[in-house]
Amino acid sequence: MKLAEGLLQRASAQARMARLQKQLVQKAMGRSYDEQIKIPQKLLKDIEATSTNLDLLIRRIKATKMQVRMQGGGTLADALLQREQLRLRYASCRTMAKAAVMRGDCYSRSEVRFTNAVSVSDMYREVKVLAKELQDLAARMHAVSCITDLVEG
Repeated sequence: MKLAEGLLQRASAQARMARLQKQLVQKAMGRSYDEQIKIPQKLLKDIEATSTNLDLLIRRIKATKMQVRMQGGGTLADALLQREQLRLRYASCRTMAKAAVMRGDCYSRSEVRFTNAVSVSDMYREVKVLAKELQDLAARMHAVSCITDLVEG
């Protein structure tokens, strides 16, 4: 199995766990006029099996991310950290650029006027650079996950 397939299976297993937990809560909350409600053993077995499968997948995915080398150096896990840092910087720069564009309306000369503390064009230029870096990194990570075999558990 490839890493990309493992990631898809993990997402599917997580969604299944959420559905099973929702069913469990619904079964556990009976109405006062109902007789004692028994939680079906099949539901509990499904939760246990899905949880075990999810645990194995997560362990295999993490082990794979720690072993796989990226093209520019470092592991896939390092690339994930880099992606998070780029996302934070991108969000910060974009927020600052948006804030700098906003103008306070002044109705008279005696009101306080606001000026931009940063160059809006420079901030948007930085936002574009960071967006391009994020896109390139995501493409490299996707390419690696499509060709990398998942570590056996």
